Amino acid sequence: MCARAGTTTPFYFGETIRSELVNFNGKYTYANAPKGKYRQEKTDVGIFPPNAFGLYDMHGNVLDWCQDVWHENYNGAPTDGSAWETGGDNNR
Repeated sequence: MCARAGTTTPFYFGETIRSELVNFNGKYTYANAPKGKYRQEKTDVGIFPPNAFGLYDMHGNVLDWCQDVWHENYNGAPTDGSAWETGGDNNR
């Protein structure tokens, strides 16, 4: 709900994702979008337009948002709110 800001399209800015609006690997397209940039680095918040709720960067590189290492389940996960940075699969 927050990411799409009340819209009914897959993304708050329309039917498809484009590298001019989001930081992601633009070599891989969604729907009928043309290929775009692959920046291969993080971008500053606010360089892409916000959604209708005023939220920035609601679509894009999820890996940049996650500090935790991927695990099959939550067995053994920290219970204090800290990141789970050991074990698991660093490539996911």
